[in-house]
Amino acid sequence: NNQRTTCPEFAIQMQASGTGNFLWYGAPVSDSTVAEPYVNPQVTTIYYVNLTTGTCVFTDSVLVTVTVGDCEDIIPNAFSPNGDGVNDIWEIPFLGTVPNNRVRIFNRWGDEIQVIDHYDNNENAWNGTNKSGTLMPPGTYFYTIVMPARELSFSGWVHITY
Repeated sequence: NNQRTTCPEFAIQMQASGTGNFLWYGAPVSDSTVAEPYVNPQVTTIYYVNLTTGTCVFTDSVLVTVTVGDCEDIIPNAFSPNGDGVNDIWEIPFLGTVPNNRVRIFNRWGDEIQVIDHYDNNENAWNGTNKSGTLMPPGTYFYTIVMPARELSFSGWVHITY
C-alpha cells in the first residue's frame, strides 16, 4: 500500500518487503536501514525507499497523509475477518506505536466481547472473535480505545462484514 494516513500526535510503522538492503530517505525515519521503520510526520510527507539486491536497486514511495482533524477520523469503521488475507484484522493506523493501550469491543447490548491490551495491528489485534475465540457474526460493534501514556481515549463503532 503506497498511501498511509496518521495524525500529528502519532508515529506509524512503514512497511516494505523484499530481501536485500533497505534505505529510506527524503524525511526522517526511526532507522533508515530496516524494512519497517517508524515515522512521525507533522505534515503530509512522501517517504522513499530503495531496496538493493545484488546489483539491482528497486525504488518505491509512500505518501503519508497527516490529518488536520480528529484522530478518530482515521479509525476504520469496517473490516472483513473472513480469512482471505485482506482486511482480516481491524487495523487502527496509529495504535501500534502507543504503549500500554487497551481496546475493548462490545456488542449492541453493551456486553464486552473482547479486550486487547497492547494492541499492535499484528499478532495482538482484533480479528473479529470474542474472548472464547469464536468468530462474531456480521454486524455493528462498539469500541473504546484507551491510551493512558497519551492521556487520550476514543470510542465509536466498527462493522464486521463478510
